[in-house]
Amino acid sequence: ERFQSMAPAEGERGGCGGAAPLIVRAGLLIGGVSLLVVANAVKSDGCFNEDVAAEDVGFTCKYAKDNGYCDYAGVGTICPKACGDCADDDDGLFASKTWENFSSTVWVNSEVFILMFFVIFFFCVPDRMQEWVWTKLAFGEEGAVASDATGHVLLAGGEEEADQNKNVNTSAYTSLQSPLIDDVDQQVAVENGQANEQISSEKAKGPKKRVYFVDNLRSFLTAVVVTHHICCALNNTGWGGFNLQACYEKAATYTECFAETNFFSQVIDTWALSANQSYFMALFFFISGLFSPGGLKRKGVRLFIKDKIKRLGIPYLMWQCVLGPIFSTVYIPVVFMDSPPTDYNFVNGPPWFILVLLIFNVVYAFSPGELPTIRLPSVPMLIFTVGGLVGVVYVVFPWSGFTFGVPGGAHSLISYVIFFVGGLIAAKNRWMDEVMQYPPRTGRFLYCFSFLILLSTFFFVKLGYDYPDANADPGDGMAWTFVEGVWCVVISLTLMYFFARHCNVTGPWLKRLNDAAYTVYMLHFYFICVFLWAYAWMANNKKVVGYCGADVYNPENDIDWGNPCLSSRGPYYILVQVENSTGLSGYYWGAFLFVSATTLPSCWVVSWLLKQLPGVNDIM
Repeated sequence: ERFQSMAPAEGERGGCGGAAPLIVRAGLLIGGVSLLVVANAVKSDGCFNEDVAAEDVGFTCKYAKDNGYCDYAGVGTICPKACGDCADDDDGLFASKTWENFSSTVWVNSEVFILMFFVIFFFCVPDRMQEWVWTKLAFGEEGAVASDATGHVLLAGGEEEADQNKNVNTSAYTSLQSPLIDDVDQQVAVENGQANEQISSEKAKGPKKRVYFVDNLRSFLTAVVVTHHICCALNNTGWGGFNLQACYEKAATYTECFAETNFFSQVIDTWALSANQSYFMALFFFISGLFSPGGLKRKGVRLFIKDKIKRLGIPYLMWQCVLGPIFSTVYIPVVFMDSPPTDYNFVNGPPWFILVLLIFNVVYAFSPGELPTIRLPSVPMLIFTVGGLVGVVYVVFPWSGFTFGVPGGAHSLISYVIFFVGGLIAAKNRWMDEVMQYPPRTGRFLYCFSFLILLSTFFFVKLGYDYPDANADPGDGMAWTFVEGVWCVVISLTLMYFFARHCNVTGPWLKRLNDAAYTVYMLHFYFICVFLWAYAWMANNKKVVGYCGADVYNPENDIDWGNPCLSSRGPYYILVQVENSTGLSGYYWGAFLFVSATTLPSCWVVSWLLKQLPGVNDIM
């Protein structure tokens, strides 16, 4: 009888057909994929595969080891099994190299398959069966723990406490009717074809000033992300695409070419990257946290998570399974490096952010209790407490590359948690309304503080450029790392104040720009490479060639301007030979301005057009 009651009514079907065949297909799919993953792990820990890839392009790792070539720069990376870090490792699932890469490779791949399962569950299984599973897991109905108005599971207590919490939530929700929360709930109601009498009554009382500046700030941060990755491409930073490296005619060898320094790359670029990295993704998480309480309050846990998987999980899978592999296996090596494609593999790219955001939202949805009621602290108190806390985190946890899919590892992840939770609390307590009412003297304080930090950080980087040994004291590095944590809070407050006071506007073009920002974030890698390659060919150059870092077995070799890279293995570069009289700093300034001026508008236009397609508009 229970299974009969679960069966869909006449005319009601899940997105993928009947329930029983779906379960069989899902089980076969997940089981098959799991076997493939285990088989691949047992076959090799990664070192063996890289040695084979090198030999496929004519470089014998055994010959390199026997003839002493392992000491050449890059050979250990090319042939890790023969003469690299894991030369004595055994291949297989239990090899130490496998688990050294757990947080960056195994974890990310596992997340992909887990997310696939939940996409199938929420979008292929009929709603009645979803509700039945949800009930059996004690998330609702009989045997479940009571939940409050936000969908959170209540802490231990009787019916009286539950009713009291309900009343508190109702009054809190009434006081929470800032324009931001109103708009989120109204959008949810419209999307689900449901009326919301409370919202209607609130709107009927009179017009409220819409918080447009949050959307405008989010679009601005998206543009900062794009220009940040352009700076990475001009700074020999492993950003996922290829780097531009200009060489004078007099630079005959690879060593001489890469030894060239210039003020833009070593000072301006490095300074901008450091300043951006300290705050911009943390502020993204804060803004995202602002929208979560309204959605959870309106939908409840199951529909809230389903919506997040649609808007965050599906785009992430689209990148990891389609856009990312195409970018790294075909787009870069074949189109720009003129070399063979590489093997298919999942690729971490900009969407790491939306996966982490999805995890944060799921944890928030299942968290017990309620968000605290806290008045917005004063600006000095926020800088002293939150900025100091983030600074300590930055010092205690050094930058560690991609760890659990997050650039920087714990260095960044802890600050993202702090800012996301801050966004949740800000939404409940209407902090954005108070930010909009900051007096001018607060704005002047924030502007001056931001300017001083920017100026001091700039001279710190310039000092390292002028006097390479001046920053050798580890204490100096720790001090400036702590300052980055303070800067993270100061610039976030400064930007929110500036946009609240001067950019709380909208219009048809601004709305289009804001609508396309999410898609821009997903696609901008493709556009940066196109225009960076175009600049290399159009600017003042004599020769241009693609170069794969894995091809250089002896850095003292002369640059081979006639042949592109052979191995299809990065890091990737576009080498450009310029006249000896060319100012390299001016050349890189031109690259930054040209690529920024072409990438931003073109990527935004294409993203907006793509967003008009059926399905894309609903998800993005």
